[in-house]
Amino acid sequence: MDNLFFRLSDFFMEETDEVMIPESQERLLGALCLNRMGGIGYLNMRRLKGLKVSKEFRWTMEAVYNDNLRKYELLLRDVGILSEIFSKSTFAYALLKGAYLSTMLYPKGCRVSNDIDILVQEEDLSRCTGLLAEGGFVQGQYVRGKGIIPATRREIVMARMNYGETVPFFKVVDDEAIMVDINFSLDYKPEESGIVRKMLQRTRKVAGPSGEFVTLDRADFMIQLCCHLYKEATTIDWVMTGRDLLLYKFSDIYVFFTKEYQGKDYQLLKNRIFEYGVMKECFYALKNTAVVFEKLLQNEEYMKLLEEIQPDNLDFMKQIVCPKEKQVLSYDMEFKDWFMQKDRAGLLRNMGN
Repeated sequence: MDNLFFRLSDFFMEETDEVMIPESQERLLGALCLNRMGGIGYLNMRRLKGLKVSKEFRWTMEAVYNDNLRKYELLLRDVGILSEIFSKSTFAYALLKGAYLSTMLYPKGCRVSNDIDILVQEEDLSRCTGLLAEGGFVQGQYVRGKGIIPATRREIVMARMNYGETVPFFKVVDDEAIMVDINFSLDYKPEESGIVRKMLQRTRKVAGPSGEFVTLDRADFMIQLCCHLYKEATTIDWVMTGRDLLLYKFSDIYVFFTKEYQGKDYQLLKNRIFEYGVMKECFYALKNTAVVFEKLLQNEEYMKLLEEIQPDNLDFMKQIVCPKEKQVLSYDMEFKDWFMQKDRAGLLRNMGN
C-alpha cells in the first residue's frame, strides 16, 4: 500500500508507471485524504486504466475532488478579499504557500488550502493585526455553528513566543470562514537574522485568477517552503498531533521546484540558501522530498544542489526538538519508514538537553 500511496500522490505520475493493486483500499483512501493528496490521487487514478478499485473507493475519491473544487473557488474569493484589504498596507508583506500554489501552480482541485498565510516583519505585527481588524477579522478560533471564539491574551502571547506565529484570524463570509495565519519568523525562534526583512524587500506581484497579489520571489518562496516544512517536521508539537509529515508539504516542494526551476538558474537559489544560512533546513526538506518523490533523484540540478548545500553533520535529520522543554529527541529508522509510522511520538528517545 505504501508504494501505491506515494505513486498516486505523484503530480507528475505517468500512465506507464507501474502500480500494485492494494489489499487494503480503506487504508490507502485514508492516507490520501489525511495527507491532502485526494485531488492528485483522484486524477491519477482516472488515468490508470489498470488500477482496479471498488466503486465505493472511486465514489469517495470523486467526492473529495469535487469538494476540492469548491474549496478552490472559496480560496479565490478569500485571496481577493485579502488582496483588497492589504492594498491599504503601509508595511511590507507577502502571501505565502497556498495563495500561490493552489491558485497558480497546481490545476484547480489538486491542492486545498485551509487558510491563507501572510509573512510580515515582527515590528509590523500591530499594524498587520490592525489592518485585519479593520477588515472584520477576529483573532481566535472558529467553531461551525458557534461562530468565532476570541483568543485569550495568554493564547496570543504563547503562540508568538513559542512558534513564531500568531493565533489565527477569522472572518465569516456567506457562512464560510476565512482563516488567516500571520507569520513573522521562518522557525519557532524569534526572527534575529534579518531573513524575513530581506525576503520582504524582494517580493513580487503576480496576476492570479482572483486578481493581483503580493508573494515572495522564486528563490525565497522555495526557501520558505523548505523552512516551514523543516519547522513542522522537527518540532514535537506537530509530531504529537500528527501534522508533522503531511505529504502535501513535500508535494509542494516537488511541484514548485520541477515547474518553477525547469530551465532556470539554480545558482541564485543556492546562493540565497547560503546567504540566509539555512543549509540545514533546506537540505532536510529537499533530501526527504526526493525520498518520497523518487523522480527527483533523476534531476541532475536538484541532486547537485543537494550535494552543494549538504552540512557536514547530519544528526539533525533524525532529531525532533521540544522548544518549551529545551530538549532534543531522536528516532532510528529510514525516513520513508518514519513517515508511515502511526505513532511517531511514541518512538522518540530523549537525547538530553
